[in-house]
Amino acid sequence: MATKTIAAKMMDAYTKHILVEGESPKSVYQFTDKHKWKEKDFYDNYASFKDLESQVLVAFFDQAMKMLASDKSFDSFDAQNKLLSFYFTYFEILTANRSLVFILLNEGQFSLQNFEILQPLKKRFKEMIASLDIQGMDVKNDSLDNLQNAGITEGSWGQYLMTLKFWMNDTSKNFEKTDVFIEKSLRASFELMEIRPLQSVVDFGKFLFKETLQKS
Repeated sequence: MATKTIAAKMMDAYTKHILVEGESPKSVYQFTDKHKWKEKDFYDNYASFKDLESQVLVAFFDQAMKMLASDKSFDSFDAQNKLLSFYFTYFEILTANRSLVFILLNEGQFSLQNFEILQPLKKRFKEMIASLDIQGMDVKNDSLDNLQNAGITEGSWGQYLMTLKFWMNDTSKNFEKTDVFIEKSLRASFELMEIRPLQSVVDFGKFLFKETLQKS
């Protein structure tokens, strides 16, 4: 087993602290002194506690991608099934760390779109979406094609935020409704991009309407 880097050790110590205490340490000096590190060691790896927190969310993403890369059949999947596999794997990891995620995201009481802590994850997520080479309409125009590709990556990030928010509000057993949300929303979005029949879009709309009605 590989020896953990000091950055990883700091991340582990920090996440344990906020899980137990419910808040960040009072200062970087206090945190590093407690664990016998130099303050400089912290700043060699993280700009601030908030930067460290954002990297925790990136680490969950990287863990999911590493697990998928170890599956020999993953490369043979089409873009939709690769993304579906990512979502299921990724949200299993989030569920295993649900208390920590809720602390990092302030119990979901914020605007997800503008939350700074998600920006490093957004960059990594959009790079992953671009690598899938998701096919949209054949527009036969380079400028429009570039615009469409940008729309796909931004739209996919919006879909991720919707899924994250749904998962945070999900009270179903084993978060089964989140699994349904993932499957229906991805199928609907791919059919929209490819201008296929809209049955999945209607199906997803009915699911959302039912969930909203039950909570009203």
